[in-house]
Parts: sequence; C-alpha cells; structure tokens
Amino acid sequence: MQQLRVHHDADRLARGHGAGRLLSALSLSLPLVVLGGCAASPQQENASPQLERALHEAFGDAPGPIHYFAKQVDLDGDGRAEYVAHAAGPMVCGSGGCDTLVFAKEGAGLRLVSRTSVTRPPIVVASTTTQGWRDLVVRVSGGGIIPGYDARLRFDGRTYPANPTVPPAEPLKAPASGEVAIPAFQSFTEGRLLR
Repeated sequence: MQQLRVHHDADRLARGHGAGRLLSALSLSLPLVVLGGCAASPQQENASPQLERALHEAFGDAPGPIHYFAKQVDLDGDGRAEYVAHAAGPMVCGSGGCDTLVFAKEGAGLRLVSRTSVTRPPIVVASTTTQGWRDLVVRVSGGGIIPGYDARLRFDGRTYPANPTVPPAEPLKAPASGEVAIPAFQSFTEGRLLR
C-alpha cells in the first residue's frame, strides 16, 4: 500500500517528473518503508533479560532509540528454543532494512549465532532444514531493490548468511511454508524498546 506508492513515486522521481513534490512525499514515507511494512502490529513476547543483554552487546553504543521484535523458536531441533530477533531504529537501519539476529542459549547467557543485515519482516522460520537447523526466510526490498523478493537463508553448520542479497542466500520464486517469527509492522516503535 504505502510501500507501493513510494516505489512508484521514486520511479517517477528518477525520471524527473515533479521532483520537488515527490521528494517531499518520498522523504515523509521513507521511514515506514525502511522500518516496516503494511500489516497488523506483531505480538510481543515477554522481555528476556538475557536477550536484552545480548542485543545491547550486539549494538554497542549505536546512537538513537533501538526497538526489537523477538520470538523463541527451536531452530536446531534440540528441544531448546533459540531467539530470532529483529532490531529496528532510525540509526541502526538503512534504506535496505534492518538486522535480524539469531541467538542460542549457552550457559547462563546467549551466544550470537548470526547477524543478517538489510532484512525486512515478515521473518519466517521455514519448514525446511539445512545442516539440522531450520531455514529462515526474510524479505529483501528497498535500497535500490525494486521489486522486493523473499530470500532463503540456510544454516551452513556455523551461521546463517550475513547478507540476504548475495549468495549463499537464495531468492525464492514462491512463498515458503513455515512459521512467521517476526510479522510485518508499520512502525519500529511497535517493538519493545531496548534503549
């Protein structure tokens, strides 16, 4: 809806039609496109001190507010849930999207399994597996990628791909079946405030 209009406006802007008016519309719409989609507000799980510590460590002293969306899912089939988290904020996202992180429980804390940049929700935990871990599917759009597409991230025995726009990530031709871990959202502020 809003996202489609922005892409259309950006295309007209690139051709030089009504540049000033379109630039204003584009700049007002960009935060919605960069940091979310057009869907209902996602459900939030209870805050986890372990996850929040791990996210603080992952984002160090990045400026500005950071919100996150998270879901516990058993990705490796060991009966213990891992965390799939999507962090968002004006200073931690780019025109291509935000970071999706996977954490595994280890001792009293969490270990960072992967950090994938330029992702957008919905983030899907696919029904397929690679190397014993369930595949992840992320939306790729913005940052010059028009139209967007879904990309499959396969576990390589150690981690998931760091960038969904290049191999070994794979563009999908059809929707993947699985569980939506992080639904699309309209504003990053719908997420839980990290800081």
